[in-house]
Amino acid sequence: AVLHTVSLLCAVVVCVDAKMWLGMPVMGWSSFDSQQGGSYNETYARKQALYQAENLLASGYDVVSQVGVSAGGIMIPGTGLPDRNASHWFRNIDEYGRPVPDATRWPSSVVSGGDGEGDCVCDPHNCTVPSSWDCTQPVCICKEGTRSMRPFAEWLNGLGLRLGLWTWKGVHRSAVIHKLKVKGTNYTIDQIVDRNLDGTPCIDKNKTTNRVCFGGCDWMPTLGVNASHPAAQAYYDSLYELFGTEWKTEFVKADCNCGVINKNRDNFKEAEAQALAVKKLPLIQGIVKGSTKPRTLALSISPGVISDTLSGSIVAQNQLASMYRVTTDFHGGIPRVFGPANYPGGGSMERAREFANASLIGANFTFPDLDMQAVGHMDCSGESCNCNNCNGTNLAYVIISQWAIARSPLLVGSKLPLDPITMALTTNKDMLFVHAYARNQTILEYYQPNISCTPSVKPPCDYINDHGWIKWLADVADPSKDPELVARSNWGSRHIPRGTASTATNPPVKIMMIANAGWANATSEEGGAGRVTFTSWSDLGLTKLTELGEQAGYTARDVFSQELLPSNSSGFTAKVTGFNATLVLIQK
Repeated sequence: AVLHTVSLLCAVVVCVDAKMWLGMPVMGWSSFDSQQGGSYNETYARKQALYQAENLLASGYDVVSQVGVSAGGIMIPGTGLPDRNASHWFRNIDEYGRPVPDATRWPSSVVSGGDGEGDCVCDPHNCTVPSSWDCTQPVCICKEGTRSMRPFAEWLNGLGLRLGLWTWKGVHRSAVIHKLKVKGTNYTIDQIVDRNLDGTPCIDKNKTTNRVCFGGCDWMPTLGVNASHPAAQAYYDSLYELFGTEWKTEFVKADCNCGVINKNRDNFKEAEAQALAVKKLPLIQGIVKGSTKPRTLALSISPGVISDTLSGSIVAQNQLASMYRVTTDFHGGIPRVFGPANYPGGGSMERAREFANASLIGANFTFPDLDMQAVGHMDCSGESCNCNNCNGTNLAYVIISQWAIARSPLLVGSKLPLDPITMALTTNKDMLFVHAYARNQTILEYYQPNISCTPSVKPPCDYINDHGWIKWLADVADPSKDPELVARSNWGSRHIPRGTASTATNPPVKIMMIANAGWANATSEEGGAGRVTFTSWSDLGLTKLTELGEQAGYTARDVFSQELLPSNSSGFTAKVTGFNATLVLIQK
């Protein structure tokens, strides 16, 4: 059952007693796959933002999500040039252990009279045993207030955009080693670290530990916080005060919030502390071009081991986040989209189906997150970065369609500028209408392709079956009655798509996604002849008769081609090529 109500809506979206943004999926652009390594810097980010403001903002993509701004190189002695070797990078934190921008990569962050060098003390401390308690990356510890993302945020606001940041759960190991203070308390950060995982000690007599036991990510030198410690909430309060109030950040992706969630586990308690810190924030003030109303911060938790719907329901019921990842990092590729549930990270189609069947899409104004939209040209490495979805090939249509009807947050995860086909897909007015108005998603047909995948083998998957349809059906929200749409109209700070002229003048009665999950009649991954599937009006619940006793007339319109699909009094047909998809609007 859908969990939200009109009375709850006031409490979590419109009224001033809770400041987490809830009630619609975030839209924007993520830097994660746009530029690798040390070449990503403020100059590049500003160039991307200008393009986004000019080409994507009008469609609602208003968040600019920056990844890794606290990591960066130092100046190479005698050259005046930044060191772009990632192995030489220093992580930047302030005197209270909170991540701050690297001045070399983010020069506008030097504020409050800071000179860019003397403000920070850098420690190359490292170790030879990666699992050691004392092991950490090189770190620079900066005086409070000498580094800030606010100048960049206010520049974005002038364009009509909003700042988003990536951060981690817990504390950086360097803050523990240096025993930095928890702001506003007499405690130090080493005192609030959780040295147990769900009651089991993580440290043996030799002071070694499993990183996963602490921070939740074995690739990140972070340690979890003991949420029951009296200074734990103070740490998270100060962290989100820095992000939201001081830096005017409006979207935060908090990584490493891992594991199956239940109220008896430490990860629930720490996620709850982060959510409470966000809800304590005052409304974000100041003018964003096009809106003078105060704003709230949207909290995203990841990565994608919230793979079970029970954990998802706990996140939704307790409003632990605005959005929560249900897959691992998504960089495209057929296995990541159509793969079975047991494929590493889970196939996006399979995960979306599970959360739709559990009525968790939009439940209590929270949203399952399928990760970035891996469309267009990506700059990423490794097996998982499979660009057969790039530049408008079939898989791009699948990703756009699935993310829209499942109402996943829309964060374009590619380099800008977009190629013409990808631009047309991401700004398609009717696709955005689907994303905003689809409700009560149900699965009419789901044929999981028989894909046998071994990630260590290249190619990693063997596609055994040659056919299979996936069909989703959704109702269309009434903008005068739907709690979320009413709130969005009243709040006035986020875009509400209206669709094309045809959609606006003749609102759809149903929405469908039709995906061809196999190879049948396809000569290549890019298409082939395609296959035809029939859908009856009665399958859609459209059996109402007219006054003359005849079945009311309906049409089916393809969102991407804008063409009417062949139909008769019984239903309609759609032709879809292999590993492709489309969205369909059913209108009278």
